[in-house]
Amino acid sequence: MSAIFKVYNPGWRRKDFEDYRRTLKNKATRNKCIQWPEDRKRILKDGNELSLYHGTTVKCTIGQTRQLVSNAANSASSSFLCDDQECSLCRILQVGFKKNKCRRGRFQRYGAGIYCSSVSSKANDYVKCSLPDYSYPAASHKSGAGAGHKSLCKVMIVSKVLVGHVYPSSQNITNLTAPPAGYDSVRGVPGPVLNYDEVIVYDDAAILPCYIILYSSSSP
Repeated sequence: MSAIFKVYNPGWRRKDFEDYRRTLKNKATRNKCIQWPEDRKRILKDGNELSLYHGTTVKCTIGQTRQLVSNAANSASSSFLCDDQECSLCRILQVGFKKNKCRRGRFQRYGAGIYCSSVSSKANDYVKCSLPDYSYPAASHKSGAGAGHKSLCKVMIVSKVLVGHVYPSSQNITNLTAPPAGYDSVRGVPGPVLNYDEVIVYDDAAILPCYIILYSSSSP
């Protein structure tokens, strides 16, 4: 079971995003590294905007999390951001994505950046959930389907991402703190080291959270 919530982005965050879009479009007019006309056209149109998934850590019950797994009429619900500084979901909703906060202490194939993917199952691998387990009610007294099944409610963010001129790589480049010269982002191409794509941006203004998806999962 799942639910989708729209994210409210304050004016300053939308302005930073649109300012960055204009920066990418201006750069594209004089960037000699852009070899293909179609690439330049996409950037000049909208900064080469993509909708991508981002998996993160959640440590609170924001949204109707209990209802997602129990369907109880009086389910617990919260529409307020928590104060836990380790709850990455609430901190992203509060202040936006911050490059220096992402994946601290974890392996980063393409260095210190903000990681997303076009594949939801890939993003799911990075979701860490500290919410309590809830049990599905039995679907039928006769069959007992679902009885005793435990499930976690997990959260994933769908974001608009301005990728500009993308540097593709099928190999790890772990020392990056910015995209290679002439590029605005990096795309990890499936191949020897990746099964699914990754897209990495290195500017906080390049990504705007738009929706949160709450979903149940039998695995932590």
